[in-house]
Formats: sequence, structure tokens, C-alpha cells
Amino acid sequence: MSTARERSGITSSADLVTIKVNGDPVVIDQRTLTMRERQQIKAELHKLDYPADDMDALMGAVWIVMRRSDPTLKYVEVCESITVGDLSEAEMVEAADSPEV
Repeated sequence: MSTARERSGITSSADLVTIKVNGDPVVIDQRTLTMRERQQIKAELHKLDYPADDMDALMGAVWIVMRRSDPTLKYVEVCESITVGDLSEAEMVEAADSPEV
């Protein structure tokens, strides 16, 4: 018997992404996003004047994680704080080695 998660086509990875924003590490575990947070990311990406790509979606996930401690944070503020170099230095982390989120 399959679970609702399997039927939905949702898959998850054991890997997390850590990216430094203004020198502070931000751990992105997309498995922790609520459905409402996912909708908020999609709404922000829809506002872009071009088709969003994976990098834009990652910035959306960073924005949501950071918003959890700063609810007034805007998506554009996150995008202005992160360089392409920061993204290239992002690290994949095994879930067992990651800090608690």
C-alpha cells in the first residue's frame, strides 16, 4: 500500500544545503517547508518579470528560512544579500551531520 507522500510524487533528499548569508550560515532543508511557505515562494517567483529558474527557487527557500526569524524580510532583500559566488560556495550537508533546524 502506498502512502499519500508516494502517491503525490513528492520526493525528498537526505541532503541539505548550507549557504552563508552576510557571513552567517543558513541551512535549507526543503523537507521542512510547509505547504503555505511553498505557496509564498511560488507567489514571489510569479512576480518576476522573467521565468524563474532553480537559482530563483533556491533564493525563495533561503528567504522562507530566514523569514522564520524575521517575518518582515522581503525576497528582494535576500536576493540583494547573496552573490552568485555565495551560491557556488554553498555546501551539501548530510542530514545526520547537519545542525538542528
